[in-house]
Amino acid sequence: MHDNELQFKYFLYSDAHSVTEPGDEWNSPLKLERRPGRRTGRPVTLGDYFTASRKFLESVDLEKIMKEVRGGEGVLSDTDHIESIQIRLEKHGAFYHPSRIAISPKNAASPFMLNVAVSESGLGCIKREFSLLNRLYKNYPVHFIPCVYAESEASCLDGRGFEMFLGEWFEGFSEFHITETSDGKSVIGVWDSRKGLVLLPDWECEKIYEQAAMIHTYYFDIISFERIHPWHHAAGDFIVHETDEGPELRLVTVRDYTPMIVEPAEINESVVLAALLMFFVDLSIRMRLDRINGDGAIAWAPDSAVQGTVNGFYKGLDLKRETGLYPDQSLEIAFHHYISQCALHDFHEIAQSIIETYSDSMSDIEFIQSRLTDHLFILYESVQKDAAERINTFFIDKE
Repeated sequence: MHDNELQFKYFLYSDAHSVTEPGDEWNSPLKLERRPGRRTGRPVTLGDYFTASRKFLESVDLEKIMKEVRGGEGVLSDTDHIESIQIRLEKHGAFYHPSRIAISPKNAASPFMLNVAVSESGLGCIKREFSLLNRLYKNYPVHFIPCVYAESEASCLDGRGFEMFLGEWFEGFSEFHITETSDGKSVIGVWDSRKGLVLLPDWECEKIYEQAAMIHTYYFDIISFERIHPWHHAAGDFIVHETDEGPELRLVTVRDYTPMIVEPAEINESVVLAALLMFFVDLSIRMRLDRINGDGAIAWAPDSAVQGTVNGFYKGLDLKRETGLYPDQSLEIAFHHYISQCALHDFHEIAQSIIETYSDSMSDIEFIQSRLTDHLFILYESVQKDAAERINTFFIDKE
């Protein structure tokens, strides 16, 4: 990197909103979703954020990373050498303040993502998240999470340190949340940086939940029972890109990856099937939770999300098999038989045991409980019908 020639440019939310040093905006406080805990003294400013981000980017070997992104192809040409870097702060999250990193000239590399932890909650999990993203990216051959490249601490001028990591930026993807139309209907809105708020038709909403369920199921380990948790639609954990074939999702964060159940004395088929059903019921509940526009009142996705979750769950199992994470359809067929033997009250017992572990606020728990009976009835009817059809299809295909 040619440090003596390198220029940094700073932006807030869009390329039209530049931030210059020095200035009132440079010295304005950085928005924090939560209090930064142990930090005292003057508030963290935008200038602190950009200064620390710049120091981090100057400390890593960007040209080596750019070569890695290209698949290790040769060396960078003179026209590819970095001339300037744009740091565009995108949002203020509860855990991180992510920026889009654009390198000039444009043919040098695709944009990168820089996740910066400032708050106590973010500082407490960013190193673990970097490690988990690395682990899952290597262990799962189909990628729905970002590739990450470098992680370290960088400080602002007064010496306060922020943790951050550099990773893959998903260009053209946007946040989505439940929003309300003028007539009170709940739909999914996509916050597109170019088009503004885009309201999705019902069929695309179902596909959104289908893909999200598929991704979570794909990353559920049926041996260790580890799953991506915690997660929440309201936090913007998933992002979406609209294509001609429909929505395409990515999961941008893995804050933790822990076993859903205590490791049993013996792992056999019945234990695996019971854990898979528990995962499925929990997934169906969490898939419906959001907040209006991401930061408003707690929201409950429409009933179409249930069928989307069911379809996505089975697609996730299919993808596991197709990518060699388990050998054949025996697990899926066993699960269809297992679930076909369950009664509705079994779903209620499982759901109640799961909700007892939730760390959500009491008002959120009450919100879930008030909708649980209807939700489980729809879920139960859907999976019973689906299990019967899939079992019949399997045996017809075997003939």
